[in-house]
Amino acid sequence: MVAGGGLAGLAAALELRAAGARVELLERGRLPGGRATSFTVEGEEVDNGQHVFLACCTEFVDLARRLGLADRLHLQERFDALVLAPGRPPARLRAAALPAPWHLAVALARYAPLGRVDRLRVAGALLALERLRDGGEEPLASWLDRRRQSPASRRPSGSPSSCPRSTPPWRR
Repeated sequence: MVAGGGLAGLAAALELRAAGARVELLERGRLPGGRATSFTVEGEEVDNGQHVFLACCTEFVDLARRLGLADRLHLQERFDALVLAPGRPPARLRAAALPAPWHLAVALARYAPLGRVDRLRVAGALLALERLRDGGEEPLASWLDRRRQSPASRRPSGSPSSCPRSTPPWRR
């Protein structure tokens, strides 16, 4: 029995089933996927999956393929997100038509929810990621600390890719 139909629960259930186990998946919500979901509120699509589904997220794409959902995924030609945060005006984050990591460095240079210093620090971290192609073993929090990333640059309202922020209407 697997408790929770979020991405980890779905992946665990698939692995258990592939190993020959009989699997029962329990999910409290009406849809599987956990916080990686999309829904519509007052005619606007709210995408809570951006933290796991970017072009670099090959494990997520493989999971979708294994679930038989690969044909339902839509990857934007160029990342473009309207970021809505409580108490702040809407902000747009759109990647430039440049190779990674420059595509986001340009967008972050204009991203108003972060102060100038934080924008420069995030851009510096993106450039450092370019040099870290093999991934390494260092935990992300330590890596961000070494690059002087402030709490504001890690907060979901400051960094749109850090985690989902909206609660689907059926979970309120």
